[in-house]
This record gives sequence, structure tokens and C-alpha cells, in this order.
Amino acid sequence: MIIEKTYTRKVWAEARTGKEHDRRIKLSDDDREEIRGLHKQGTPTREIARRFITKCSRRLIQFVIFPERDIALKATVKAEKRWLKYYTTESRRKYMQNHRAHIRKLLDNKIKYEM
Repeated sequence: MIIEKTYTRKVWAEARTGKEHDRRIKLSDDDREEIRGLHKQGTPTREIARRFITKCSRRLIQFVIFPERDIALKATVKAEKRWLKYYTTESRRKYMQNHRAHIRKLLDNKIKYEM
């Protein structure tokens, strides 16, 4: 007989992964401070991006250094509704399956973090 684990809504609500296990966050707060410090010292953006090449793109480095560019881009994307070109119900479903599998893995390993 196979017993399948089921998780209640309460378990899902308590399964906060925090910043440490959030796969969407590419740079830590320390990394962001280091990027700003390197920029203040006069290091070119491309050189900074080379140092963080395994973590993020050069564009993200630019957004850390110049947050007004990030705000302007987000406003443009929202006005043009650019996500409609890429968003489909099927792609969202697959994303959520992967996300829930990641949370299940953390729960099975009894890793629970506060937000």
C-alpha cells in the first residue's frame, strides 16, 4: 500500500522559505552593498558584472547602481503589458508545479524559515 503525503493549507502557509532559499533572489544585501561600493570607487559596470557573472546579469548590476532605471522599466512594462507575450496558463502551471516541488523538498527536509 502506497501512502502519499498530503499537505494542508496550514502547512503550506507555514512553509516560508525566507530569503536564503528563495530562488528568485539573485543577489544578497551584502552583494548589493559591494556593488554600490565598487561603483563609488569608480569601477566600470562591466568589470563589476564580470565579478558577479555567476550570480546575475549586467542589467541587474545596472539596476542596483541606478534604481531609477529599474523603476522606469517597470513602469514601461506595466503600461505596455509586455507579459502578455510570454504568459500562458500552461507556463504558469509548470512554474507553480516546480515551485511547489521545491517547497515540498524543503518541508521534507524539515527546513522551515521565518520570513
